[in-house]
Amino acid sequence: MSLTKVLLLLPAPADWQGKPAEVFCELSGYPFHRKIEAAGHGYQAWLKRRSGHVDEPVVEEIKSPLNITKEQEDMFSHKKHKKVLEMGVEDPYEIMGLSHLRWRATEDDIRTQFRKLVLLYHPDKLEQATRTEEDDELFKRISKANDTLIDPKKRRILDSQDDFDDTIPTGNEKGDFFEVFAPVFLRFSRWSTVQPCPVLGKLDDPWESTEQFYEFWYSFKSWRDFSFEDEYNVDDAESREEKRWMERQNDRERKRYKKEEASNIFKLTEIAERNDPRVKKRRAEAAEAKKAAKNSQKDSKKAAKAEAEKAANEERERKAQEDKLKAEQEEKNKKDKAERTKAMATAKRKLRSLTNRYSEQNPETGFGPTAEEIEQLCNKCELETILAINTALLANGSDAVDLFNQEMIKLTGKPSTPSSSPVVVKKAAPAPTTKPQDTKTADDTKSRPWNEEELSLLSKGLHRYPGGAVNRWENIAEMMGNTRTVKEIIAKTKEGKTVAKPAELYQADDAFSRFNKNLKKTEVAAEPSVDITLNGNDKANGTTNGVHKENGATKEAAPEGNVWTPEQQKALEAALSANPASKENRWDHIAAAVSGKTKKECIARYKHLVSKIKEKSGK
Repeated sequence: MSLTKVLLLLPAPADWQGKPAEVFCELSGYPFHRKIEAAGHGYQAWLKRRSGHVDEPVVEEIKSPLNITKEQEDMFSHKKHKKVLEMGVEDPYEIMGLSHLRWRATEDDIRTQFRKLVLLYHPDKLEQATRTEEDDELFKRISKANDTLIDPKKRRILDSQDDFDDTIPTGNEKGDFFEVFAPVFLRFSRWSTVQPCPVLGKLDDPWESTEQFYEFWYSFKSWRDFSFEDEYNVDDAESREEKRWMERQNDRERKRYKKEEASNIFKLTEIAERNDPRVKKRRAEAAEAKKAAKNSQKDSKKAAKAEAEKAANEERERKAQEDKLKAEQEEKNKKDKAERTKAMATAKRKLRSLTNRYSEQNPETGFGPTAEEIEQLCNKCELETILAINTALLANGSDAVDLFNQEMIKLTGKPSTPSSSPVVVKKAAPAPTTKPQDTKTADDTKSRPWNEEELSLLSKGLHRYPGGAVNRWENIAEMMGNTRTVKEIIAKTKEGKTVAKPAELYQADDAFSRFNKNLKKTEVAAEPSVDITLNGNDKANGTTNGVHKENGATKEAAPEGNVWTPEQQKALEAALSANPASKENRWDHIAAAVSGKTKKECIARYKHLVSKIKEKSGK
């Protein structure tokens, strides 16, 4: 309490006879009465200290500039504290003399202050003459305040009752971010269970400290106790059930207050992080780094894709080149094989003819290999060997026989069998009256004789490849092992009658001789009519009164429209091969390719051949 000096202006005594009235003070006039109420910052601070609602340290009163001793200062503080106690203050911090620290006071501060108060107020420390009951009551109040502040639970309840500003910034405040948010975090840090709390920091702080700050406040743990807000006093309960019900209601309210507090602090942290320039800078840098990494990844994928496409193109080109080279090599091999096959057939044919000629021109050598030996040599020797033998035979030298016998020894283990009568090939006598077409037929058939095996293979080939088949004569020649050329096969087919079936060729020992005999007896008419049978054989027989003569049997001649020449038959076969059944207007194209035949005649010929094939198959 501060002392107030009052100047009383009393009237002069009635019997006063002094000098005339004189002014002793500038304050003159009649006295008056006025009611003065306490106000101002000082009075407001005093009220806060008295009620215990003080957050900031109390500014010490200005002391006298006079030099005072430590004992005088302690005595002054003691008297001041005693007057506070005598006023009936109930705030433990005011009683303990820690109102300037309040919740910031540590346990050591409390114990130290209590020891000081014990020395001043303990009844045993006071003089017995001056000791009163009020002194005992003051010490009891000090002990009770000490017990409250020493107990953590009671102290938290006490500290939670202090007035506290729970408002937080909205993020739209003007001014520096750190000046706006730093005091707010400092204010809320008093409720943290972890002390000291991390501070907001400065703009140039490292990112690790900023990150730790926000991690701490996002997981903030508060010790604030809201039990002072309890609606019900459990001591007023009249039964156990009512007491439990009150406890549940109070606990529900406490949880609600705790949830609101946690939500408020979390919201404060979110707003601060959203407006923190350090976080904005960090996120901008992260976005740039992410964008750069994305662009780098995109460029890497693009480069990898281009590299893959380049490798694929190179692999495709390499494979195409390999396929091209392979195709060229296969085509070359195919041509070489075809040429070698053709050369082999020519060499074999020359070997047969040169062997016969050599035997005729050099009968004294006794060289006359059998047809079987010649065929064996043709079928088993290489082209180069046959060409060497042909060259020796063509030179008509004596070493031809040695070379021939050497190859026979390699194949059979013995030389060629000497012939007592050299092989002589008889030339066919020219027909008395022939046309150029007959002369060509006679020249084509002039070759070495046909054996039973060749005739059997020819018959099988004619049955397997009937008229109209693709590459008919080439397939027959290949089936016969290329021992005969296509020209020889066609000529033989035209020369002969109806070729016997394979089974009939072996029914009699003289089948081959009968065939040659019938062949020699055949006489060609001036304008023969040719009838192409199912197996492709041409029957060239003289016609008398419209009747064909065949081995003493007669058969009616076919009508004029049904007569097909070999050229027409060949043209029909080629047209059937070139125009498959799937082609549009097939028979128009076939008829156009066959000279002298209409579309109807071509269809009739085709059906005739098909019926013959079915008839032969049925047999």
